[in-house]
Amino acid sequence: MAFVPILTTLIMSVQVPPRWTPQLLPSPDERSPAVGAIGADGAVLGGLRQGSFGPSTMAMWQDETLLWSLEGTPDAFGHVLDASGNAWGVAEAAEGALVLKVSPGGTVMQTWNLPADSSFTSLAGVIGGEAVARASGGSGSSYWTSWICRNDGEVEEMQWNTSMYAAAVGQLPDGERVVVGSFDEGGWWRGFMYSLDNPDATPIDLAKLLQIESGFVHAESIASTGVINLRWRDEQFNWRPMRWSVDGWNVSGPAIPFVSALAVDAETGAVAAAGMLDGVSAIWRWIPDGAEEFLPLDEADIAVMNCTIDDGGVVLCSVLTQEPVYGQQLRCWLPGETYLHDVGEFTVGEFPQGDVLLLDGNGQGDAVLNSTDAGVMVLRALPSADVDGDGTVGIDDLLAIIGVWGPWAGPCGPDLDHDGIVGVDDLLILLGSWSAP
Repeated sequence: MAFVPILTTLIMSVQVPPRWTPQLLPSPDERSPAVGAIGADGAVLGGLRQGSFGPSTMAMWQDETLLWSLEGTPDAFGHVLDASGNAWGVAEAAEGALVLKVSPGGTVMQTWNLPADSSFTSLAGVIGGEAVARASGGSGSSYWTSWICRNDGEVEEMQWNTSMYAAAVGQLPDGERVVVGSFDEGGWWRGFMYSLDNPDATPIDLAKLLQIESGFVHAESIASTGVINLRWRDEQFNWRPMRWSVDGWNVSGPAIPFVSALAVDAETGAVAAAGMLDGVSAIWRWIPDGAEEFLPLDEADIAVMNCTIDDGGVVLCSVLTQEPVYGQQLRCWLPGETYLHDVGEFTVGEFPQGDVLLLDGNGQGDAVLNSTDAGVMVLRALPSADVDGDGTVGIDDLLAIIGVWGPWAGPCGPDLDHDGIVGVDDLLILLGSWSAP
């Protein structure tokens, strides 16, 4: 029995890169998939859109299968997947916008009418069967209105301030449900926390609580632990990530100048950001209570266009390149490394050629991409030892490793640690990741 802890120690000592497989989102006709959200299980919610800016039909996909589409609902688009698998979206109404709650099977369960243009309306989140919606005053407008769609069908406007942008919903450690976001105060945006369970309570001005007198303070998201993720832009246009807890502690990250892309993992507070430093395009990574990491881009790269970060600190980013001219390539930045990889190095199956734009991620390693060659797809995170990309680690993966034992110069496959050899370390990784019955 002493062999078991020794084997466990050996398995844990092997560094395992991530791996993914691309899954194309199908369309039944000439319409193109558009993505509003990707769930923790990889389900994708959004719509089938006619052209780049045409009307859409709310739709949902799972594992390269179109599960359903609301063909009879005008200009509807999905924004949020709740914990029960229900889909929530916004549709055009005869007057204003319509918030929709749709069952996992594609049946409309409940609707709410909002006095807003559906083209400028979206959902901040859903908790306890109640949705929080927000709408801007129109294209280019900085005026925002937010509403609560209650279980009983009523709609309540959040009226604490004349302009309120609801960013996310969550629950505090004592069980109270809250909305976090930003409000306009004399041209400065300030973070707030608003109670869903006690709307008569005075909302909390988070900027004042953190003693920030000037600059923009945005409350971005809230973790399941009740910790709120914020960002502060100072008067020198530097962005600084922050975390705050009702228990009284807060932690602040590095100052990041001239941010062009920003991503925050809601649970861990891990931050990826792209911008310029001393005229050089660069990307930053910060894990709360950890060190700041800074990575200048290669001379052949122009800028990072979009990025995501998962709960393990893996960063995915779309990089604008000089060759091909103004092309976009998908790269990943692994924890502890000082360079970017092409994602194709870690992809089981054929990674699309041409430009690839990163659209969104779910914090669990999955991402949504738009490829000029293949269309909209999900980059599905796989178990670390899933050689064949079927989502499980079992006998087929074991046979694949044994069958090519020795030097390996092929694509992502049985060489699980990417050291150029299929050997003992790869076998240890497989045994540590076994999931088949």
